[in-house]
Amino acid sequence: MLDEQIGLLTLLKEFDSICKKNNITYFLEGGSLLGAVRHKGFLPWDDDIDLCITRSEFKKLLTVIDQDLPAGRELYCYERYPEYLRETVKYTNLTSTVLFRNHILDGLAAGQHIDLFILDPAPSNPKELEEYKTLATIYSELMTPVYVMCEDIIDHREEYNFYRRLMKVQGREHVLNTLRKKLYAYEDNEDCQTYYLRWGNKHRFFDKSIFGTPVEVEFEGGMYPAPQYYHRFLRAEFGDTWMMVPTASQQEDHDTFDCYHTPNRDFIADYTPFINFEDLRQTYIARKKQNIRKLDYTRRLRREKALMTKILYEVVLAPVTDSLSTEAQALLMENRHQELADLLKPYYTAQLSDEIAENNLTITVSKEVLYATVVALVMVGRYWEAEHLIGFHKHNKEVYTEHIEQMERFITDIRGCILACEEERYEDAAALADRWAQAYPLQLNMATFRIEQGLRNGDDAAVLLTSAKALLARYPENDKLMFLLGRLHTALGHTAEGMEWYTRCAAVTRNGLIMMELPAAAMQAAQDRK
Repeated sequence: MLDEQIGLLTLLKEFDSICKKNNITYFLEGGSLLGAVRHKGFLPWDDDIDLCITRSEFKKLLTVIDQDLPAGRELYCYERYPEYLRETVKYTNLTSTVLFRNHILDGLAAGQHIDLFILDPAPSNPKELEEYKTLATIYSELMTPVYVMCEDIIDHREEYNFYRRLMKVQGREHVLNTLRKKLYAYEDNEDCQTYYLRWGNKHRFFDKSIFGTPVEVEFEGGMYPAPQYYHRFLRAEFGDTWMMVPTASQQEDHDTFDCYHTPNRDFIADYTPFINFEDLRQTYIARKKQNIRKLDYTRRLRREKALMTKILYEVVLAPVTDSLSTEAQALLMENRHQELADLLKPYYTAQLSDEIAENNLTITVSKEVLYATVVALVMVGRYWEAEHLIGFHKHNKEVYTEHIEQMERFITDIRGCILACEEERYEDAAALADRWAQAYPLQLNMATFRIEQGLRNGDDAAVLLTSAKALLARYPENDKLMFLLGRLHTALGHTAEGMEWYTRCAAVTRNGLIMMELPAAAMQAAQDRK
């Protein structure tokens, strides 16, 4: 563990002890839950801990926290500190300093801390839900007057400015409490189907059933509560590739000043004489007003740039998108899906690029090319990209054909099969795989599942080995198949061959779940070969 992770783990143990003593339910969430499932502890680069708790359980916590807080600790939230400028609750070590720039103005929660996010019941009615989102966005911005939390505020600028003016008349606390009453008006009962979690610039909604009865997961040698259906949570939070370890450039941490052995009050006292806090606050408030005004211009500028990029793509990609080439038709007919995906990559890479996708622009494409692209991506196991691609054409009946609708149903069942495996509901997974076995026997995820299921059922390993090799010939870089070949060779007593396949898998995989199952010797051998 990193030095900062040692301190965070101490805080987690303390918080867990408080909750267990008082029969308070909370859950690991975000990167901490991801780390628990994918690494059995911290994400290797992580510098925080994320937890969540329902509003009703948080109220219970507030009634007992003062009697159970260890020395040198504090629970920062608006309910305890009205001058606190954030929605996230922070269980904080006062004997340390971890300073974000936005901590400077209030001087609170400036020590090492774990983040506690509140799950609030949200309305089920679509119209009410949209109003709820609007109020939640406005509330976030009013809570934090010195910097922009969410760019979506530009869509609600008139309402936001109304409440800002109201604050000048009625006061900050009165207006915030008025908004809270509206946001907290929904009951956490059998009628509630959705939880809403506010996290700065994100609206995050979760099916309430995901949380259910907490289950214990391992985290750095201890056992901590996770949502009952935590695989569904991870898929909702991080997408279908949640198990993939990101490259170094994709790994995220926080920009803070850290001094783990200096009390944050001492540190703050050192710079306080040199800052006029009221002047700085007014400067930041004025700056935020300008930044919100600027959002409208920057959004329009980004869209205009994206529109020009779209036009350029349509001109350059016309030979690919106007009609399905003879080569592509042959690859589709011959089920050479990986080669087909490679051939059509210029199109779907452009359509799914951040600039085009974020502005909800659609690159013109023929129905034949769209269908071939979707089939290719689905068959090679990149079904989430295919689903996203389909989303751009939902309202265009010229290209959104019944064949595309069928692929959507297939994608739903692929995802369902994978989720059922993660939750060890193998009979459910088998039923979904069997549904499509005749139409699409070579789809990577489901074909791989059938081999794994054969292993679980004790089928002839030699027969399964032949199937795995044939599938790998179509998908030669697939890490899951390499791992299965290692298992199958080992099951047949071919220890050396099994270790060789494990080593080849270790050299290419970024799947954290596979990494945890690979023999340490294979991981080391792969590292040595580099």
